[in-house]
Amino acid sequence: MQKIILMFVLCFTAVLFSFSDEKKKEEEFKIYEKVIVTANRYEEKLKEVSTSYTLITKEDIEKMGFKTLNEILNFMPGANVFQNGSTGHFSSLFLRGSSSNHNLVMLDGIPIIDWSSYSYDFSQIPLHNVERIEIIKGPQSTLWGSRAMGGVINLITKKPDKFLSLELNSGSDGTINGIASVSRKFKHTDFSIFSYYWKSNGEIENDGFRAFDLSGKGEIFFSEKTNLAIFLRSYNSMTEIPFSMGFPSPMRNNRVKENFVSIPFTRKSEKSHFSINLSYFDRNYQFNDPQDFFGYTYSKTDSSLLRLNLQQDLIYNKSNILSFGGEIEESRVSDENSFGENFKSLRISNKSLFIQNQFKSMKNFVLTAGVRYDSNNQFGEYISPRITGCYFIPYGNVKIKSSWGKGFRAPIPIEYAGPFGNSELKPETATSWEIGVEKNFLEGRIISGVTYFKSDYKNLIVFDFFKYRMENLAKFGSKGYEFSLLLYPVREINLNFNYTGLILSEGKGQPLLRRTKDTWSSSLNFLIREKINLNLNFIYVGNRKDLDERYFSIVDNPPFNRINANIRIDLKDGFFFTIRISNLLNRSYEEIYGYPSPDRGILVGLQWKK
Repeated sequence: MQKIILMFVLCFTAVLFSFSDEKKKEEEFKIYEKVIVTANRYEEKLKEVSTSYTLITKEDIEKMGFKTLNEILNFMPGANVFQNGSTGHFSSLFLRGSSSNHNLVMLDGIPIIDWSSYSYDFSQIPLHNVERIEIIKGPQSTLWGSRAMGGVINLITKKPDKFLSLELNSGSDGTINGIASVSRKFKHTDFSIFSYYWKSNGEIENDGFRAFDLSGKGEIFFSEKTNLAIFLRSYNSMTEIPFSMGFPSPMRNNRVKENFVSIPFTRKSEKSHFSINLSYFDRNYQFNDPQDFFGYTYSKTDSSLLRLNLQQDLIYNKSNILSFGGEIEESRVSDENSFGENFKSLRISNKSLFIQNQFKSMKNFVLTAGVRYDSNNQFGEYISPRITGCYFIPYGNVKIKSSWGKGFRAPIPIEYAGPFGNSELKPETATSWEIGVEKNFLEGRIISGVTYFKSDYKNLIVFDFFKYRMENLAKFGSKGYEFSLLLYPVREINLNFNYTGLILSEGKGQPLLRRTKDTWSSSLNFLIREKINLNLNFIYVGNRKDLDERYFSIVDNPPFNRINANIRIDLKDGFFFTIRISNLLNRSYEEIYGYPSPDRGILVGLQWKK
């Protein structure tokens, strides 16, 4: 099946190129002239980035029609995102075989994961206020600290501009989605406000989801190079959970409330860039099941995190960039459940320093080396080194890249201070290296790349049934390769193809669930007469081991494939009509064993921009 589809894609592409008009030459796709900020905490061109990255723009998000982060991450090389059933339910990311709690999620470079969270729910991030998404793979703790073992996902929010936008979507399972935004620019200030609402009843009893997101951004410009900004976000959601241990649960649910404030100050000159950011994040998580098999079940976690970070970049003759800085974090966490209070206002303090130097002494060659020191009042000290390099051959449009680094995840309160906690836990660690080649042909109409990676994970925290507490017992290794191919035969058509082959070496202490050996995705986009955009996207996920919650046994979860379609029509005068069809062929499958994934769904929308 896979070989047949691949042959079809190659033949289809050959036909497109054969009919392209050579006299009407398209503009060159200057893909390597785009910039990214997450790889080294400052803007740099893609041709100088030495680590594996994926860049997703707001145009990509609009074309594919996705509304939340977990939906679009499935089309990233090396990634698997699995969801507990229908829209809005818990989603976990496995990046190159790493665990879901090994990935750091950020808004504008500021982590939105607190010290209490075991893993982040990727279904809880809407994309209405996102300008672009930057994903850096492999250990990134040198610059970003704890949790950046598998990779970093940075959501860059939209800059204030002059616009007004309203959008309403409605569709299957009682789904209603509304988005409103307003933005204005003045001489020395600007502001923007974004609001988002989602409601869905789900497909079975107690399967609904509701979420509301409100965010705002304002900036003051003291000069062309100096500005002060503030970003505010408030998020509320309620998720109904239809199953408990594999059996129906008519009243099971969880609620999440999050508030986020970020105040960045930046000052730039030709030789120096300085930034300082003060941020605050608080989260309230509540879980309820009045009809649980073991009686009324309840849990509540309140956490807050105050963070101050600063960075100084010194630029020497555009051939050397020295970056250094640090972070101070103070967190408070309280946790309780049906059996009583686990801990109250537990204090977590973390201080870190980092330094990195990027050398460009040779033409088209970039070498970057850095190290970070973390000191935590709970787990002690940790050092995270990293070194990367790339060589760009302009005449052949070829980039050769390689990187090596270490990452860590600090123990969370429930692991070292909970009822089965262990105060002697060490951080989980990862050591990884990769080597890859990227090349574009025909002035950027064909862009291809292949990367080989290998990672070793140690000191993983699992429950020890002999000591009846958490211990650093598990370890495993992962290796594999990623292949990507982007085709732009003519301006109106583009095709994107990604494949990841993963090999896991099972260690001790932890079954490796929900990792798949073969994953591939593709997206085909048509622009018809400048007015109609048609996007078809396909994903295949191979066989993987999973947990049968009813019998506590390991089972094989069969492979599945899914096709989505999105049509976006420009109706003139700022109006756009959209039709999104998910699971077009109405496949029956379970991303997570025991949780049926949604049937075919249709979402129809109308958007107005001014």
